[in-house]
Amino acid sequence: MPPHVPTKRLLHIPFAYIQAFTFSIPFVSLFTVVSLGVYLHLDKVTTTHCKVPNIVPSISAVIGGVTPERYIWRFGMAFFSFPQLLNSFLYYNFFGQSSAASEKWYRTLNKLVWLLFVVQNLSLFGLTYVSSVEYFPFHRNCFILFVVCSMLHMILFLTIFYYGRPSTYRDNISFRLRLAFAASHISIFLISLYFYWRHNTYCEPYVYSIYGFCEYLVVLTNVAFQTVQAVDFQNDYHLTIEVARPHKP
Repeated sequence: MPPHVPTKRLLHIPFAYIQAFTFSIPFVSLFTVVSLGVYLHLDKVTTTHCKVPNIVPSISAVIGGVTPERYIWRFGMAFFSFPQLLNSFLYYNFFGQSSAASEKWYRTLNKLVWLLFVVQNLSLFGLTYVSSVEYFPFHRNCFILFVVCSMLHMILFLTIFYYGRPSTYRDNISFRLRLAFAASHISIFLISLYFYWRHNTYCEPYVYSIYGFCEYLVVLTNVAFQTVQAVDFQNDYHLTIEVARPHKP
């Protein structure tokens, strides 16, 4: 709209508020589907090939063959994934304006970070909408792709973040938060692999429940890593809607 045209502001929302709402979706969705799965379909979502007792279902179990859990999770992830794809361009442009962007290696890493983030979200979308019950090979491959891209993205993001941002108090807080979430994400995933192997090898009671709980933490630490966007851009961006005022003769 041309600057000389008088306008009236209809809406003005800080970016941090939008991010807070967006990132609340996976937390609320996960809590809802797990709670419903335990309450409505406990036997079905905790039964494995070992036929041993379990009390905590895996995410794949509650979003796979039971309803309404499957549709609640899909609805939530649809609202979460697409805004994240838009955020990937926000960070790509942001790091592209850094003083370190004059270095070729930095520009290359910035492109790779963007690509990994896009593939990570697309694979999350794929494993969400094609459950292990519907087509296990595709679901499994999407999960593997999601985990690998997630870890690589975190490591490379922290690298360009460290070298490309000015050392302010807000930046230091953001970097430390992301470092803590990334370390937790990778550590918990490795622990979950141990319990998954142990469950399939020894078929011990409740071991799969421990794996399921670790799986929740893997997802939540990944989301928590992204929530730091609210710190990075808390006062920098706003959603504003304005309309032209009617001309008075």
